[in-house]
Amino acid sequence: MNNFDLITERGLDFFAVSAEAPADSRRMKERQQAPFLFIADQDLALIDHFGLRTTTFSSKLMKFKTVSHPTFILFHRREEVWRDVQPKYKRTAVSETLAQIDSAMARITAAGDPRVHQELEQSEPMIITRSSE
Repeated sequence: MNNFDLITERGLDFFAVSAEAPADSRRMKERQQAPFLFIADQDLALIDHFGLRTTTFSSKLMKFKTVSHPTFILFHRREEVWRDVQPKYKRTAVSETLAQIDSAMARITAAGDPRVHQELEQSEPMIITRSSE
């Protein structure tokens, strides 16, 4: 089972948002053979909405470029309930990320509303990840 399957088996949606041009996002998706959606956010609207814009120096390009922090965000009822931001591009171990997601989902389920578990099954919380080269 791959990492993508470990997320989707929890009933979560997964997609990547990048500050790259659509053609670059498409090439990255193909190169990684990613089974999930890539969204090109060149105008940075979605990245800015979540406060994830940063600037980094690209030694390859010899200039500064705008990127987004790699981030996982879990939503329930259209509200953010958990976030994991990696500002230094150091990835959290998959097992640790999944444990944090499971803990957040357990808190949602234990919130005391008898409809929560049923809504989790019907509306499926969503995960968003930001990726950039």
